Amino acid sequence: MNTICPCFPKRNIIVRLVFIVAVASIQTWPMCAADKPIAKPAAAPASQPSSQPATDKPADPKLVQTTIKNAIAALNKEYQAFKKDPSSSKLRDKSDYFIENKSPILSHTDIINAISSSTSSDPRADLYIRWQLLSGITLAVDAKLAPNLARVYVNAPTPSVRPGLTQESKRALNTAIARGKKADESAFEQALDKQVTAFEEANAMVIDFRDMLNSRMPTSLVAVQAGLADAQVRASCGVHTDTLMKVLNTQILQVAAGANAQELRMLRAELNNMLTKAKSPPKYFKTVEYDEKSKRLSWKEETSKFFNADTLKAQISQLDNLAAMNSK
Repeated sequence: MNTICPCFPKRNIIVRLVFIVAVASIQTWPMCAADKPIAKPAAAPASQPSSQPATDKPADPKLVQTTIKNAIAALNKEYQAFKKDPSSSKLRDKSDYFIENKSPILSHTDIINAISSSTSSDPRADLYIRWQLLSGITLAVDAKLAPNLARVYVNAPTPSVRPGLTQESKRALNTAIARGKKADESAFEQALDKQVTAFEEANAMVIDFRDMLNSRMPTSLVAVQAGLADAQVRASCGVHTDTLMKVLNTQILQVAAGANAQELRMLRAELNNMLTKAKSPPKYFKTVEYDEKSKRLSWKEETSKFFNADTLKAQISQLDNLAAMNSK
C-alpha cells in the first residue's frame, strides 16, 4: 500500500495512519477482529527458576495422558471464555497452571511431549495453552532432554513485527505524513505509539514463553545455539534482545570453558555470524520532526537494542585463546 486513496480527507490523517500501520506491519501472529490483546504476562526471571522440577519417575501412561488432556481442556476453556468476554474473564498473567494444579505424576518428558505439538487450531489459544503447560517444568531439564526441548524452543511461536521496522511499513508511514503539518507532529507520534503498544501486548506472551524455554535449558552448546537463534528471531522482528543476550553471554563463557575443539569452532561461527549482523542493527521509525526549510514532516529512526559488537568481539577472542591453548 504505497499511496493513499484521495477519498481520505485531511482531517482523517491520524485515522489513516492507524489503518495503514496496522496493514503494513507484517504480523507473524495476526490478531483476528474477534480477539482482544492478551494481558501482559509477568516478566520471566533471567536466572534459573528455584522451585522443584517435575519428576522423571515412570507413571501410568493412561493417567499421564488423561492429566495432560484435562489440563489442555481446562486451559482452552479459560481462553475461550476470555475471547468471548474479556471484561469478565481474564487470562492468567503468568505461567502457573501446574503451580496451582500440582501433578507430581508428570515428568519433564511428559511436559515436553505435550508442548511439542499444537494443542489448538487457534494460534493464540495454542500459545496460551502451551505457555501454561510449561509451568510443569520449573528447573533446567536433564541434559539428555536438552535436544527435545531445544526443538520446541527453536520452533516456538515468533513475535509479530514492530510497526515502522520493515520497508513496507516505513513506506506506508512516510505516505501517511506526506500531507501533514507541523501541528500534526505529536498526533502522528501518538498514533504510532498506539500501534507499538498493541505490538508489545500481542508479543508479551510469546516473549515470556521463549524466556521460559531458555531458562529451562541446561547450560550446553545446544542451549546456546537455540538461544542465539532466538535472539536473531527477536531482533528481526524489532524486539529488543539486550536482556536475552546478557543471559547468553554468561552461558557462552560457561560452555566454552569445557568445550572441545570442534565445539569451540561451532561457537565461534555462531558468534561471528552475530557480529556480522551487529554491524547493521535494525532501525525503526520512532519520532516525527518538522523541517522548517522543506516545510515537511519526516520520521526519525531509532536503533533497536541489539547485539553488542564489542562483547561479541571479546568472546570470539576468548574462544580463539581457548582453541590455541587446547591445541598445545
